[in-house]
Amino acid sequence: MASRHGPLTATPDGLAIGDVAALHVRLRADGVAECVGDAPRAVLPWSDIRALRFSPPTTIWPWPGMQETVGSLLLAVLGDVSPLGEVERYPVVLTVTSGDEVTWEVDPHYIAGYRRSHVRSAQRIVEVLTSSAESRALLRHPADALTRLAAVGRRAAW
Repeated sequence: MASRHGPLTATPDGLAIGDVAALHVRLRADGVAECVGDAPRAVLPWSDIRALRFSPPTTIWPWPGMQETVGSLLLAVLGDVSPLGEVERYPVVLTVTSGDEVTWEVDPHYIAGYRRSHVRSAQRIVEVLTSSAESRALLRHPADALTRLAAVGRRAAW
């Protein structure tokens, strides 16, 4: 099972924002890639990136996956077999050195959204990786990096 923290997932080559089986953005040691599954569609080197921000949907539920399961069960019991809703993509916005913005859409893991505290700490993790070239060396060991950065991100997010 992959190491995850909110919208971030450790992959063999870095950290992904969004669902790695679908449209997502990967933070790699060499740069940031827009990917579909394992295939990169576009890559920007870190030297071209000044900032990166994202705002995934949030939920007050402590376990977002459970919200979808319980919701589906309730709909089935009530006789409604329609899906809970469409997955809405959210933007990852990269500010490049020229000042222009590049926007890549990503698919979330859950229709319901992510825990707010996990989103805040994930945003802090990405801020650290974007602003510090030294911290990007951690991306060579993504699972360890996510574990360490999530602990730091949780403290900083409060």
